[in-house]
Amino acid sequence: MKDSFITDDQNIMTQAKNYNKYLFSLLSPYVNGNILEIGAGIGNMTDMLLTNCKKQIQSITCIEQDKECYKKLEEKLSSLQIYSNSILGSFPEALDTKSQFDLICSFNVFEHIEDDNKAFVKCYNLLSPGGSMFAFVPAFQCIYGSMDQKLKHFRRYNKKEIIGKAKTAGFSVEKIRYCNFIGFLGWFVNNRILKIKSQKSNQVVLFDKIILPIQSKIEKYIEPRIGQNLYIVARK
Repeated sequence: MKDSFITDDQNIMTQAKNYNKYLFSLLSPYVNGNILEIGAGIGNMTDMLLTNCKKQIQSITCIEQDKECYKKLEEKLSSLQIYSNSILGSFPEALDTKSQFDLICSFNVFEHIEDDNKAFVKCYNLLSPGGSMFAFVPAFQCIYGSMDQKLKHFRRYNKKEIIGKAKTAGFSVEKIRYCNFIGFLGWFVNNRILKIKSQKSNQVVLFDKIILPIQSKIEKYIEPRIGQNLYIVARK
């Protein structure tokens, strides 16, 4: 995979303003203190965190393994007036367990880690007592397809699997929920039938501006039984 593929994918998702706001709304209730963001990419979520939650954040540490993304992330962090630290490397190897955080967050990261059990344990050890882990991951192995392969995903999750891994690591699960039920259908068509190799900018914009605003209102009150993704909040 070319380094630019990941950066290009991140840049496409930068256009999804409503989607990024939606992801932030899931995370924001848990933001406080010292934060570790795993797989920060080019800093899309980092920017939202520090724009909207600056008073709640004491420090932020970002890990990113893609070199091209990391350069853009460093540029973004250098302009922020808050203590920040960026690490080029892969999780869980890239961080010393002596570090302690109040929140560890990640968006679409754990599926890239071959030994994800080790990663869950590392998260638990990195958290201060009472600290939270927020993880947003792709859901349902039955829609694993061409883009999953291109992005080097080892798996897509279901609730039972991720709850088991979190509890084995020592966590108590506070919340877990499927989301993006229309995205489930879109991913199935694009990846199992059409077998696309990269996200389409026009599809992302259409979903972001028309579908997501309606879907998010529905899912606020009704949890779907299926979804393109799920997220888990687990506490130490």
